Amino acid sequence: MREKELYSYLKAIGADNLDIKDFNDRLKLQKYIYLLQEFRVDLGFRFRYYIRGPYSPDLADAGYRLDYMKKEGLLDSEPVKVMVDNGDRVEEFKRFICGYRDNPKMLELLATIHFLSNYSYNPQPKTQKDIKKFIQDSETKPNFTDDEYREAFIKLRKSGLVVL
Repeated sequence: MREKELYSYLKAIGADNLDIKDFNDRLKLQKYIYLLQEFRVDLGFRFRYYIRGPYSPDLADAGYRLDYMKKEGLLDSEPVKVMVDNGDRVEEFKRFICGYRDNPKMLELLATIHFLSNYSYNPQPKTQKDIKKFIQDSETKPNFTDDEYREAFIKLRKSGLVVL
């Protein structure tokens, strides 16, 4: 069952206590799983660019189903084991998000920059300057500082997730 696998990975990254009713926790769920999949842990969720960056309607649905399953006691006390093959990737992801776990704004920026630089047709060309301008021109994005942009680009580049 997809929700049990999702729960296993959330537990493995220390995010199994997200409150689906809280907007910031829903945002974190979306960005955690988007970025985790970019570390080659494929949970089968597909993302598109939306108001607050990469978004998966299927993941949102799974998050609500998972919340229901937890409340109804339908999850085993021990989640399904995270596949051994992905253990190193999960640990690498945990190191990547260290310092950003409780910062949905930075998680959004990291995921948005990654998505725009790797999957989006816009902006063109794909430069740091153009991606930053594209995000700044979006009326729905929070205001990010120059330091936050710089930090996000450096973090993504060092991890090999972008080549800008």
